[in-house]
Amino acid sequence: MPDARINLAHVYFSRGNFTLAVKIYQNCLQNFYYNTDSQILLYLACTHYDVDQWQDCIKNLLRTIHLAPSNYTLRFDAGVAMQKFSASTLKKAKRTADEVRATVAELQNVVRVFSQLSAASNLHIHGFDEKKIDTHVGYCNHLLSAAKVHLEAAEHEEQQVRQRQELARQVALAEEARRKAEEQRKFQMERRKLEEVCHFSFQIPTLRTRLIFRRGVLLGYKEKGKLVNIVRLLIS
Repeated sequence: MPDARINLAHVYFSRGNFTLAVKIYQNCLQNFYYNTDSQILLYLACTHYDVDQWQDCIKNLLRTIHLAPSNYTLRFDAGVAMQKFSASTLKKAKRTADEVRATVAELQNVVRVFSQLSAASNLHIHGFDEKKIDTHVGYCNHLLSAAKVHLEAAEHEEQQVRQRQELARQVALAEEARRKAEEQRKFQMERRKLEEVCHFSFQIPTLRTRLIFRRGVLLGYKEKGKLVNIVRLLIS
């Protein structure tokens, strides 16, 4: 039963229907082999490789290496996939500094993988030789040099972005401080006006009382009873 499904996935793969092929491979891997079949994992890795889905390809290859650690061909394939992924990242029109840093780390891992393969004593048994590996190492070192240049440019651009953001933040803070100061100034002006009005309103009865009292005193010389009435009115 699983063989028929796997063959069907092969048919979809040959016809270019990679999405359906991946789905059938994954179903077989989960339902019949409990995610532990290195051959189906390799089928998945090859499918992802053909559609430039490098991260999924690398993930499945690493799972396959975990199941078959002595298979040097899988290590070589993983190195090639990581090399392809790094090259595709550097070819992107827009790259963040984090992406380039990750690419630098990935290329360093690739060089380490190929160096380990180069140190193996039975290279010819696995179908590749030292010259082939050295070619990959040289290309990865070339990519690594280019990645460092891209990293400097990306970090410079990232720094400029941070400076612009900081400048915008400072301008916003200054504008907010100016607005609050203006509001405080208006509040103080309104408060002083209110205090002046209140002070003046308290002064007016006193002045009026004094004027009337003085007038009453003058009238008191003529009509003493009227002066007493005025004073009593003001006191009440």
